[in-house]
Amino acid sequence: MRLFDFALNTRQQTSAATIGMIGAGKMANVHSKVLKDLFKNVTLKAVTSRSINSARALQAKYNYRHAYTDVNSMLDENPDINAIILAVSHEQSFQILKQIIPYKKYVLAEKPAAFSSTDNMELVKMAKEFSTEIMVAVNRRFYENYTDAYFEHLRRGGIKFMNVEINEPIWNYRGRRQFNNWLYAKWPVANSIHFVDLIRFYLGDVTNIPFVHTSEPLNIKAYLQHTGGDSFVNVIYNSSAPSGFRFYGNGVSADFAGFNKVYYPSTTAEFNHSEQENEYKPGIVGQMKYFVNAVSEGSKISYPASGIEDHTKSIQLVEQVFGL
Repeated sequence: MRLFDFALNTRQQTSAATIGMIGAGKMANVHSKVLKDLFKNVTLKAVTSRSINSARALQAKYNYRHAYTDVNSMLDENPDINAIILAVSHEQSFQILKQIIPYKKYVLAEKPAAFSSTDNMELVKMAKEFSTEIMVAVNRRFYENYTDAYFEHLRRGGIKFMNVEINEPIWNYRGRRQFNNWLYAKWPVANSIHFVDLIRFYLGDVTNIPFVHTSEPLNIKAYLQHTGGDSFVNVIYNSSAPSGFRFYGNGVSADFAGFNKVYYPSTTAEFNHSEQENEYKPGIVGQMKYFVNAVSEGSKISYPASGIEDHTKSIQLVEQVFGL
């Protein structure tokens, strides 16, 4: 067993979960493949999509028992569903979450759950009212090689400095016209939140932001100070910065520009993804193990996962850094 499996408590589940899938696109396929291949005691009960043809295609591919075009119909007609995976386009998630929270099912929702901390707090309030456990799928928290490198830093005294470089060629994205225009203005919440969430995941909550410089829209430099005052983060966000980040500790640094290298003073070690990680998409298997375990055991969503209340803090940090 790798350190990753022990540290993140991702043991294989021992009791059943019954899944309702909302969405039939790319991530619905990714999650369905992992569940079908690796979780033999999980039942793929039903899938719903705005397109019945898309729903039926996913149903046939992964052996879901039923296909729908209406979320309420799926849940009303299948009360044994105890876990929902929400894998729809960005702009749909918030409204669908409000629709399904009253059903009191476990939910794994693709990020972001909402596009503002105010809206997300509305979800938090509803989730508490109905005792609904929501896990937000920031799957980089479950990258095996990131976690191995993180624990190597902890062994040597912890992370002292982190450099985060986020590449988002937003003008190219706009040119493709794949999404509505308002979404591009919120792109740091829609996608860059992956990196911002990792800052909180590894170093804790930000206590001070002494410096933010914006030279033009979506070209930002920021300096963040964390709990305890002895860990700092430099954030660079523009269309030319290479995506990745680096840890710096006592006599060790980890360079994730290539997402797999850890450097020591005189040697270079590599913490690579396992074959399973590469086959299914990094982070997805560990994330799903955590989610299914929580469903099976009836436990609360907590660290290392990001629950809906924790997700608010990541959105708030994005808003602070990017001025949204």
